[in-house]
Amino acid sequence: MLDFKGSDLKRIREERNIPLEQIASDTHIRLSILQDLEDDAYSELSSPTQTKGFLRLYAQYLGVDKNEPEVSVSPTPDPPPEPEPQTPVSPEKPQTAGLPLPEPKPEPKEPIETPPEAVASDVEVIITETEYGKILETIGRELSARRRYLNIGWDVIEEQIHIPKARIQALERGDLKSMTNPMQYKGFLQIYARFLNLDVESIMIRYADALQKRRLETNAKKRRQRKPGRVLPPIRYR
Repeated sequence: MLDFKGSDLKRIREERNIPLEQIASDTHIRLSILQDLEDDAYSELSSPTQTKGFLRLYAQYLGVDKNEPEVSVSPTPDPPPEPEPQTPVSPEKPQTAGLPLPEPKPEPKEPIETPPEAVASDVEVIITETEYGKILETIGRELSARRRYLNIGWDVIEEQIHIPKARIQALERGDLKSMTNPMQYKGFLQIYARFLNLDVESIMIRYADALQKRRLETNAKKRRQRKPGRVLPPIRYR
C-alpha cells in the first residue's frame, strides 16, 4: 500500500504551481489518467498494478519520498571528480641481440577488381539490414525500459493483455522472425505499447518504416542472387 494518494500529489503540484499538462508531457502519462489519479478515481484504470505504477511515476516527478510524510526534493548529485592525468610510460625496447630475425612477410596480392554494380548492391544490403534491425531493437528497448520502470510482473501483463510471455519478450528484443507474420507482430506491438501508456502512434510509424527498409533489403538480395541470362552462340548459315 502506498503512503500517498493522488489528492496529496495534487496538493503538492498546486503549491508548486506546476501545470498538469507539463507533467503529462514530461512523464508521458495521458492527461486523463493524471486527472483520475488526482481525483482518487482509481477504478477508472485497468488494474491496481497500473495505478501503483502511475502514482510512483507522478510522485518521483514531484520528488516525493513515500517513506516520509513531508515532501523531499532529491538533490542533484555532485559530478564525479575528474581523474588525474597520468604520465604515459614508454615501453621498454625488447632486446633482440642474439635472436633470429623474423622472416619477411610475403607481398600482398593485387586485389581482384569488383564490378561497381556488385559493390553498390552489397552496400545497400548492409545499410538496409542495419537500419531495419536497429529500429526494431530501439522500440524493444523502450518497451522493456517502460515495463521495468512501472515494475509490472509478467503474470500481470499476460492476464491483462492476453499475450504469452514469449511473444512479449520477442517484442522487447525486436525479433520479428519469431512471429507468424509482420501483421501479428504489429497487433501485439500495438496492444503492448498501449498497455504501457506509450506513444502508440509514434511507435507504429517507426514500425512501418522498419517494414519498408525490410522490403528494400529483401529486393536487394533477390537482385544480387538473380543469375545472368545465358548467351546463345551466333547461328551460322551455310
